[in-house]
Amino acid sequence: MDGVLFLESQKLSGWVKWMALLPIIVFLLIEILRQHRPSNREDAVGVYILLSILAAVMFLVYGFRLITEVRSDGVYIKFWPISWKFKRIGFEEIIRCYARKYRPIAEYGGWGIRWGGSGKAYNASGNMGVQLELINGKRLLIGSQQAEKLAETINAAMQKA
Repeated sequence: MDGVLFLESQKLSGWVKWMALLPIIVFLLIEILRQHRPSNREDAVGVYILLSILAAVMFLVYGFRLITEVRSDGVYIKFWPISWKFKRIGFEEIIRCYARKYRPIAEYGGWGIRWGGSGKAYNASGNMGVQLELINGKRLLIGSQQAEKLAETINAAMQKA
């Protein structure tokens, strides 16, 4: 893509995926076991529907991806498949940007698109990110495996903008 200064794509870590899937898998397996020997065709269809739901949920959870881009006009983030379009944070909206260590569960309640006492977070794994302090007083944390590089790229691009 033209004008991309930084690009990072992250998937949810393995254990986070399983924590998201476990309750769904347990529920669906219980339902399938309850209908273990379908007595009629309608019961069999129910089992196939439940298996299809399980497969779809597993596909979605394993496909979750946090995509972060720094372009010449701002920072772009999306958490696919929850958001199909990028959210743009223009450099004119950012007062301060710095890399920092954070506590995903304590500060934001986990991973994904989260809200907490520290503001809003987009995070997929790990405990490093870039904190953006915005002109409207809000704070946005973007989780990154390359937090220092991301912060440096944003700060350099802000100087040029």
